[in-house]
Amino acid sequence: MSILLFAFTLVLPIWRIVPIAFSKPFIPLHYNVYFGVDRFGPWYAIFVLPVLGFLFLIINVSIQVHFASREKLLTRFFSVSTVVLELIFLIAMLLIILLNI
Repeated sequence: MSILLFAFTLVLPIWRIVPIAFSKPFIPLHYNVYFGVDRFGPWYAIFVLPVLGFLFLIINVSIQVHFASREKLLTRFFSVSTVVLELIFLIAMLLIILLNI
């Protein structure tokens, strides 16, 4: 499940942001309710979220593999936390995509 969420987080900016990236040198990367758009950056900065998601996925899976035979509860905890983190990254990516369209 977390690999699927990571894949969506990676494919979404490739599908929606990269085609419009050549017409805009800088795209909005963060929106604040009080100040509006408060962070702009180059189009490739949109891939920070998928990279973070991949790092969390690799770290959590390696911890799960290490503790799989001894600590079942800890393995479940890291499994659920990986899915939750990937879901948060996907929602953040969706909001960034909606901000740029």
